[in-house]
Amino acid sequence: LLKCKSLLVLNLSHNQLEMIPSQLLMATTDLLHLDLANNELDALPPQLRRLSNLQTLILSNNPLSHFQIRPLPALLDLRTLHLRNTQRTLANIPANLESLVHLADVDLSQNQLTKIPEGILALPGLKRLNLGSNEIEEVSPLIEQWTVLETLILSRNKIQTLPNGLCKLAK
Repeated sequence: LLKCKSLLVLNLSHNQLEMIPSQLLMATTDLLHLDLANNELDALPPQLRRLSNLQTLILSNNPLSHFQIRPLPALLDLRTLHLRNTQRTLANIPANLESLVHLADVDLSQNQLTKIPEGILALPGLKRLNLGSNEIEEVSPLIEQWTVLETLILSRNKIQTLPNGLCKLAK
């Protein structure tokens, strides 16, 4: 793989990978789609930020418990981000995601989120958001900023009331 400099799609899902060598991410900087779902990853190398063309990042079903995903704001072309069942909390999701203007599909289901993360609220192009199976108790009125949102999944949470801003989601 280190010789595959022009590789566009890399699917390593459903293995038992415990780590991704940093050399791999340094060698495959043209990647558009990276699927590492269903492995045993607890972190990713910081070289993830070098994948400046990346459009799809799938990390679902990995024990990324303490991994901060700091390189995420550098992935400016990112359109799809799936972090289902990766032990996400408010403490390990970056707050500065407003630079990800193309990010349209986010899956944060099956985590331990108690509210919608601030970084997610700042995403202007969000079309699909899955926050199902978390610990969310209230929905921020700031969701009305999602003017292009088409799908919002909030099932299996602890929500008791809905904000009026929900009615402003025209799509």
